[in-house]
Amino acid sequence: MDVYLHTALAMGAIGAAYFAGNYFATGKVENIVESILETLESEGYIKTKLDKDGDKELIPIKDVIKDLDNS
Repeated sequence: MDVYLHTALAMGAIGAAYFAGNYFATGKVENIVESILETLESEGYIKTKLDKDGDKELIPIKDVIKDLDNS
């Protein structure tokens, strides 16, 4: 295998990996994060609230403990 063939194969593999990763990752990260947050919240591991934009926001643990101490 000469230098030019090896370079062409390497660049082809790198390009294929880039386009495959770009294709499979487009738009799915948000769905995965949302699913994880919903699961953790439904099982009682985290507390969230909706902010003014309608996005979920994590409640700091010190606020959760403070609410528990007050009740």
